[in-house]
Amino acid sequence: MAQLIDAVENYNQTRSIEKAAEMEQEQRSRLRELQEQEYLDSLQRDREKDEMKKIEEKEKQLKVETEEATLSSFEDLVPPEPDASTPSSDITFKLPSGERINRKFVHRTQLKVLSFFCWQQGLPSRKL
Repeated sequence: MAQLIDAVENYNQTRSIEKAAEMEQEQRSRLRELQEQEYLDSLQRDREKDEMKKIEEKEKQLKVETEEATLSSFEDLVPPEPDASTPSSDITFKLPSGERINRKFVHRTQLKVLSFFCWQQGLPSRKL
């Protein structure tokens, strides 16, 4: 009978050690799954950020191209400077940067042409 009691105690002791090992293994497994999920979430956020950067870069490029096209269209609208024999006026523009630009225009030049010239120099239209 003593052997049977010893065998049951050994079994219970072994079983409790195995249960503790199983619980520890289960905790590790849960922790690993949690870390893996967090890693996948982080990857997804990084991909979304990359996509947003690409979209922003495309928008910037489109904006630059649009501005360049606009400026080039202004070049067609602004006539060349008149020569010395043509009656003209010297006009000085002061840009927000403090830079001054002098240019001659024919006397009958319309104000919108002056605006086009300013835009051509990079002055935003809302500042005029």
